Amino acid sequence: MRGVGLHVPEPVNPDLLAFDPRNPRLAELANASQLDELGVIKYLRDEADLGELVQSIAADGYLDFEPLITCTERKKRIVLEGNRRLAALRVLRNKNIASELGIKVPPMSAAVRASLGQVSAIEVDTRNEARAYIGFKHVNGPHRWDSYAKARYAQGWYKEVRDDGFGLNDIAARMGDTNDTIPRMVSALYVLDQAISADLFQLDDRKQRGPFGFSHLYTALMYPTVRSFLGITGQWLMDHPEEKPVPKSKIENLGLLLVWLYGSKRQDVAPVIRAQNPDVKRLADVLDTPAAVVVLREGRDLSAAYDRLDRGKNKFSAHVVAADQSLENALLTVSGYDGSEEILALVKAAHDNVISLIKLMESKHATNHKNSKQSGSRRRNA
Repeated sequence: MRGVGLHVPEPVNPDLLAFDPRNPRLAELANASQLDELGVIKYLRDEADLGELVQSIAADGYLDFEPLITCTERKKRIVLEGNRRLAALRVLRNKNIASELGIKVPPMSAAVRASLGQVSAIEVDTRNEARAYIGFKHVNGPHRWDSYAKARYAQGWYKEVRDDGFGLNDIAARMGDTNDTIPRMVSALYVLDQAISADLFQLDDRKQRGPFGFSHLYTALMYPTVRSFLGITGQWLMDHPEEKPVPKSKIENLGLLLVWLYGSKRQDVAPVIRAQNPDVKRLADVLDTPAAVVVLREGRDLSAAYDRLDRGKNKFSAHVVAADQSLENALLTVSGYDGSEEILALVKAAHDNVISLIKLMESKHATNHKNSKQSGSRRRNA
């Protein structure tokens, strides 16, 4: 594998380049592979601030600092990296496209027009050669995709290389992910794909418009109570995840979970999740209490269902969620710390409290697990 860095850029007429139908920016579109060129540009206009880039290039010219990355497939030179830039060039070079899509193009100087005549591009032999570079740029770099696009990209890469012994951890490392984000996303994506293939959920059926909140799902699946509700057993984050992790006996629950997370236009149902924090955690707590699940099924009211939880457990969970949010806010504003010894001592005391809390919780968890095993053994011997 040579990699992008070992290739030499060459000048190319942009009219000879084609859009990539597998571009992760198009991941939310079920018919992405059938879109014509105008359809791709229209989507980028609506979802990727294409108009802003058009205005910038029209004012300053095409700044050829970073080569496009291309790969020839079916006699077409496909742009793997730089589809948004290619779309802007199409609009600027073809006034009919600009007019049809309602994109205003300001007057351009002769120098600006001249800069649109060719672009630097690196040609790779296969998509795999460019994957690490493109993945890193859009996961941790300056031009980040949304979480769903990242997941689709990583999943596509994984499917191509898994038979060669590569797993999600290898891909995560090459994309610069050190927080298990890629394994979480791809594992959740297989759950979502299972729901889509079973006609339990479609992206365009979600109740609220706007970007797809994929993080709701992959965050929810980190809670054991959610996975138990779906019948997902064993280790969750694996190097080689299951493609259909939800058993048939729990498939109805998968449909319910996705409606609770995203709502449904077809059923005229609003999602119960209004904000990921704390609503996803509250939903996970509700799924651990059968009586609360009944309330959620019948009334689709997360607050009412949450009120059915044991009061002590309810208060404890609320305190933990509030503390977590406060700590996140403190981390985001730590640049404002003035060096005060009193504040430092307070944080150290909080650290000691967290250590004590963890020990108490682990002790209770171990006791509950032991009692559960004993109860199961009694039932089997009865």
